[in-house]
Amino acid sequence: MEQGLRKKRERLVVNLKLLAVKAYGSVICRMPCKRLLNGAAGIVMGVLSMFLHTGQWKAIAQFARSIGSRHGRLLFIVNYFIQKEKDLAWELSGYEAPLDPAAYTTITGKEPLEQAVVAGRGAILLGAHYGPSLYLHTLHALTVNVKVLVDPWRLEYWDHFEDLGAARLRRKMFFFLKSVSLAAGKQEKALISHLRAGGAVFMDIDNPGPRTEDRTVPFLGADIPPHYFPFELSLKYQAPVFFCLFEKDSQRPYRFSIVPCGPFSSAEEGFRKYAEFVEKRILSCPFMWSFVPHFSVMFTKKIQRPSGSTARTTNP
Repeated sequence: MEQGLRKKRERLVVNLKLLAVKAYGSVICRMPCKRLLNGAAGIVMGVLSMFLHTGQWKAIAQFARSIGSRHGRLLFIVNYFIQKEKDLAWELSGYEAPLDPAAYTTITGKEPLEQAVVAGRGAILLGAHYGPSLYLHTLHALTVNVKVLVDPWRLEYWDHFEDLGAARLRRKMFFFLKSVSLAAGKQEKALISHLRAGGAVFMDIDNPGPRTEDRTVPFLGADIPPHYFPFELSLKYQAPVFFCLFEKDSQRPYRFSIVPCGPFSSAEEGFRKYAEFVEKRILSCPFMWSFVPHFSVMFTKKIQRPSGSTARTTNP
């Protein structure tokens, strides 16, 4: 009984949020000067969000101190919430009424990606939870058949995108894997066939990887369990790896940069390159990274070694 009431309340909250999303998107997509309006909405909502999430202030200030930010703690907190809401404003308006990505995003570095796909090798795109969640629309605009890898446990979350105008892209682009491994399961075979047919796969891997090995990689002064799967996939099937992120741009609200990873001889070396790439972007503009309030919980926990283990841990 109590559990049923809790689920109803949670569903009511979700529905109210979706109603707000649709209302904002429906209005903003019909208005001129979207950049100005989304920026103003970001400032207003950012200040409001800051006072609604006072419990995150301490964690955000700790993150600012850990990366040696030149901003004062309060200024860092204000900038984080305002930038977060600006990114959200573009995300919401984009999902309610999908815009031409060229209207709000400058895409750089797509030529090497398109050449790799034409060569029949496929490609692996690695992003991060950084900036607006507009990867679906931006990737769909490329002349590349991109599939987005999503864990099945997030299915309920992604179902909400049915109400955000992204159902068609979701059905076309999402690829659900029960496990990230090279096991010869049905889903893995379909993924490999997609690569061999000249397709590309996209995934975010800036969150901690599987804690199945006693290894970590230095990241923003902490240790992160690595994601080796995409690099193992690349080495086994000769599919080149590209890093891609949204960044601030002077001409348009965002620049979507696609950067070749370059050669690597092991999965560990490949992930280190990725970690260095993402770390550099975060340090240049930390306010766009979604994990800032959760950094101390997600990235500073050490992996417990089994008793008597002799496995090596990579230290900064």
